[in-house]
Amino acid sequence: IEMDAAMSEPLSVLMIIGSYLPDIGGTERQLAALASELSARQFRVEVLTGRHGPQWPLQEEIDGTLVHRLSYPRVRFLGALGLLLRAGFFLLTEGRRFQVFHVHAVNSLAVLTTLIGKVLGKAVVLKAVGAWELEDGVLNPVRRRQFVYRQLLSFLGQADAWVAVSGHLHNAMSEAGLPQSRLVIIPNGVDIDHFAPLREGEGRR
Repeated sequence: IEMDAAMSEPLSVLMIIGSYLPDIGGTERQLAALASELSARQFRVEVLTGRHGPQWPLQEEIDGTLVHRLSYPRVRFLGALGLLLRAGFFLLTEGRRFQVFHVHAVNSLAVLTTLIGKVLGKAVVLKAVGAWELEDGVLNPVRRRQFVYRQLLSFLGQADAWVAVSGHLHNAMSEAGLPQSRLVIIPNGVDIDHFAPLREGEGRR
């Protein structure tokens, strides 16, 4: 999705993820880096996530990105339902401010976001972040043969784009029957300034 140079307002993107900073994980770090880079390129980026710690504010700015946290009961099953209901309410009431919904991990939040995104006429991007989708998600080779998962895949295939972080995930998407025209491989980025290789004769610090 490219920003039109003639647009008077920057492209606005809502990133949706189950957990975010200060939770530390690979997906959280990648999203933080992506949000920072997009903001530097004049995109307007906000994050919608769950509130995993009662001490965390419901809304705060982290490295220039506004983060919205949703409270929900920390009870198995009930908690997941509560988060979905709160996320759905946010998307329906605040989602019109954004042009793109970008979901990190193809899970129940992805299903909800795809549904509401289509209702609101928003572009929806789903990012498969790793092994979870292959083991416990809709890309699991065994599960995707089951009726319910086939229906979910058919529905999620309506998203405007699926992002795979590896060729392996891209192949799994293709085998699952997702539209080839909507699949793209974008490996996780690396800060080459921070992780630059040592020059010849340079010792470790």
